[in-house]
Amino acid sequence: MNIVRKEVHNSLHNIYFIIPCVLGIILSLIYSFKVIDLYLEYRKHISFDEILTQNTLAPTFNAYMLWIGGPRLENDKSTVIFFWYIIFASVIPYTWSYCAERKQGKVNKRIIHDKIPNKLSKYIAVFVSSGLLAAIPLLVNLISVLLFVPATKPDPVYNVYYREFSSSFFGELYYSVPLLYELLYIFSFFVFCGLVGCVGYSISLIIKNAVIGISFPVILILAIHFLKNKVYFTYKHISPLEYMNVADNLNVDSYRL
Repeated sequence: MNIVRKEVHNSLHNIYFIIPCVLGIILSLIYSFKVIDLYLEYRKHISFDEILTQNTLAPTFNAYMLWIGGPRLENDKSTVIFFWYIIFASVIPYTWSYCAERKQGKVNKRIIHDKIPNKLSKYIAVFVSSGLLAAIPLLVNLISVLLFVPATKPDPVYNVYYREFSSSFFGELYYSVPLLYELLYIFSFFVFCGLVGCVGYSISLIIKNAVIGISFPVILILAIHFLKNKVYFTYKHISPLEYMNVADNLNVDSYRL
């Protein structure tokens, strides 16, 4: 346990985690300021125009729709940049630092032959640091939007706009306890990016190249995503991007092989 604690501490207290995490928070706040300003502008207009208060879509103008994990500004450039960034950045903390230390001769060659507990502790540190690098900016964005935009409970009548149906996975939870649903979404992104980081670290152990270690998981994810377009449509969730509901946010289907 002490080994795990030490590895996690080291992975979270170095520039390879801190700088990417701060940049992720900045990107998430840029989006927050944009949607908060959009909401405040909307409130200002409805205060002068009573017709707008009768808009049937008014109930969809809430925090769960507007935050970066929601569907409101799915094709916004800042959203695309943010999600691409955190997927790439989630591989950086341990992969880049490992390759840099190895290049400087700080990593003993015996790391490949480490005992299982030592290897496990490193992978736990990779998983935690990579997951947090994605989860922290998402959480900051959700909290900042909730501070200024009403957290009106989503109405299933507008499920087409929310893109969540009661029959979908955790769909009923979204309409009954939306905050818990969004926190579970952030946790699932933590797990997803943690696994992406572990794949990148594994590749860097074999190839010993930081750029390849960071790029390989992303290329693999994209390859799986484009592969799902070649198979029967009911298997679309073989794509991690579809499963995480970020394929639209990444605007990934606009690219052609």
